[in-house]
Amino acid sequence: MIRDFADRRRHRRFSYQCRSRNKKTTDVDWFEGYIKNISFRGISFESNINYSIKDELVIELYDYELLDDNMVIFHIEVMWSKCISSEDKKYNIGAKFKRYDSEFQDMLFLIISECMKREKAKIRKQIAV
Repeated sequence: MIRDFADRRRHRRFSYQCRSRNKKTTDVDWFEGYIKNISFRGISFESNINYSIKDELVIELYDYELLDDNMVIFHIEVMWSKCISSEDKKYNIGAKFKRYDSEFQDMLFLIISECMKREKAKIRKQIAV
């Protein structure tokens, strides 16, 4: 029996929608993107650029409700890329985080805690209906 990749994940992913910009660490140009979900080890986002596995990127997240500075920067490494719309040239990119200092961990914990609160509120709302 073939197991789905999602079943092998060690860390639960949380839905997290927000705007983003991304670029290779060696590039000057930024590209618009959209975050889909996040975990303690990685992130999934939509992009118009088809990055290659092992590409190292800088990604900026823009969450005006949650983040004091409205933006946070993560350094990531691409683990996989999948075309989700050949007409629009859109790709779903999966990446792992490259930096794990205490400031990074605090920011990630804040984001994931908020994702968990939103998820619980959504479930409570569904149960109440």
